[in-house]
Amino acid sequence: MPAAPLRPCAYPGCGELVTSGRCEGHRRQAQRQSAESRGTARDRGYDRAWERLRSRKLAASPYCEIQSHCLGRSAVQRLARQVDRILPIVEHPELRLCWDNLQSACIPCHGAKTTRECRRRLGNSVRPTITVVSGPPGAGKNHYVDQHRQPTDLLLDYDAVRQAITGAPPHARPPADRMPPIGCAGMQCAL
Repeated sequence: MPAAPLRPCAYPGCGELVTSGRCEGHRRQAQRQSAESRGTARDRGYDRAWERLRSRKLAASPYCEIQSHCLGRSAVQRLARQVDRILPIVEHPELRLCWDNLQSACIPCHGAKTTRECRRRLGNSVRPTITVVSGPPGAGKNHYVDQHRQPTDLLLDYDAVRQAITGAPPHARPPADRMPPIGCAGMQCAL
């Protein structure tokens, strides 16, 4: 599989070509600024008491309870590796160690929920990056996406959309003239 095409650094005005995100200089700058503004993990409520509570929650609920991105996947892919606070600690610090405010989460679901919360707090100022992966059948597109997808990425699988609209089995290609008009319109709308 060929390497992903280079694109400009995501930092406004920087033209350095990178495979994704920001160039090394702007990545380090963002990390420094983030570290200065966020404080230490302990300052943010991730101390020994949190680690003990987190371990107990994962033992009690070993599978993802959010299920926004893992629903229908194998049990291994639904295993919880993180614990999420239903009401974020920045908005409700008094619920920091409250058992009823916790839910076990797999990495993709937790990342998506955190992104939604950040966008809501920041007023949707976080710009999404769109990456299109295309190629002939059997070229390894799904494998490439599985290897390079980030937890917060939204995946639009054209084959899955087509299958949901038309009811056709995976990878079957009905002739365009036999495809219901709503199916054609729905796929164009989705894309």
